[in-house]
Parts: sequence; structure tokens; C-alpha cells
Amino acid sequence: GMLSKWCAMIEKTIIREALTGSHIFVGFQQLEYFSAVFERYQQIAQLGNTIWVFGQDRENFTPPTTENINYINLHPNDLLIKEWFLLVHHGVYSRSLSAIEISAPNTPHSLREFRGILSSNPKLIQVVHATVKETLAISS
Repeated sequence: GMLSKWCAMIEKTIIREALTGSHIFVGFQQLEYFSAVFERYQQIAQLGNTIWVFGQDRENFTPPTTENINYINLHPNDLLIKEWFLLVHHGVYSRSLSAIEISAPNTPHSLREFRGILSSNPKLIQVVHATVKETLAISS
């Protein structure tokens, strides 16, 4: 869908421009959805970026591991469980994609619908990025 295309565009820009030293926050609702794009995020992490992946862990699923990728398990009652997001703030590139699922519970994966916003406003993204870092107690 459109969300995955926008995310891929942002992820590929980070790799193509070799952006380094950023904290990147990404939410997939379910951690198992991250597996499909793990290799791309592994490339981003190898550039020296720290990635924080939010999602609900499933039984019998072990998220892939690599240096600089951290997982934050969401619980069914967490507000972020309904969101798909990607937040990047770097000196030369800032993007925020945030979408909330509006489809009914148990909608098949391929039919899910979201309503969201894509921003490249560095001032707005800086504030959101700083708030997330503060919430996670990330100092650098």
C-alpha cells in the first residue's frame, strides 16, 4: 500500500544519502511486520544510526537482531498499537510519517486502512523527535 511505499522511500533516502548518527523511530503495530524490511533497516543501522522499533510481540516470533536495532514491545492497550509511523530527524533530512489504523478490528492485513500525515517540516519533526527521545530517556 501507499504507507509502505512512503516508508520505503524514506528508508532508501537514508541509505542513499548515507545519513549517520540519528535515532530513528519506527512502529509496525506487530513486530512480525518488521521482518519484511529488516534488511533495509540493517543497512540503516550499519551506517551508525540507532533504530527503535515499536510493535506487539507475537508468540513463537523472535524479531531478528543486529547491532543498533532496539525493540520496544507494545501491549494491546497501548495507544501506539494502532499506529504505523516512521520518524527521522537528521541535520540534512527530516521526515515524519504517522498514520492511525481506521479499519475495524480483525480486518485482513491487505485490506487495512489508515489515515495519516507525512511531514518534512524540520521544526515540527525536531519537537516530536525530542519528545520521543525524552520519553525513552535517550541522552544523545
